[in-house]
Amino acid sequence: MTRLSVLDTSPIVQGSTAREALRNTLDLALLAEELGFHRYWVPEHHGMRGVASSAPAVVVGRIAAATERSRVRGRRIQLPSPADAAAYPYRDEDRQEITVRSGGVLVGSPDTVRPLLQAVVDETGTTELMLTTPVYDHAARRRSYELVGKIAPSLR
Repeated sequence: MTRLSVLDTSPIVQGSTAREALRNTLDLALLAEELGFHRYWVPEHHGMRGVASSAPAVVVGRIAAATERSRVRGRRIQLPSPADAAAYPYRDEDRQEITVRSGGVLVGSPDTVRPLLQAVVDETGTTELMLTTPVYDHAARRRSYELVGKIAPSLR
C-alpha cells in the first residue's frame, strides 16, 4: 500500500492572519492523522507573502503535542526570489525536467484522481506520495484531504 503524506505551507488567506493560518494547519494535521496519513510536513519559508510557516520547529512541536500517531517533520526549503529564478541560466535539460515535474496537479473526483495517483505510483515506484492542496478556503482544503483519504487504501 502506498502511504500518503501532507506538505502544508500554512497559507494565509486574504483577510486572515498568520495565527488563523496556523490554527488551520493544526486542524488539518489532526484530520490527516484521523484519515491515516503517514507524515505531516511543515516547510520553512521566509519572505513569502501568504505563508505562515517561517518557524517549522514551533509548528512541528505544536502538531506533535496535539497528535498521537503522526510523524511530523519540518524542513527548511531555500527558494530563490522570483527575480533570481527568472534570471537563472537554465540549460535545456533543466527546463525539460521542470516541465516534466510540474505536471503533477491532479484535480477531480476520487474516481478521476485515483487512477492518476496510481499512475504516479506505478511510474515512479514510490511507496509514499506527498500531497499539498493549493486551495485557500480551509473547508475546501479539509474536504480535498478527506476525498484523497478515501482513495488511499486502494493505492498499491
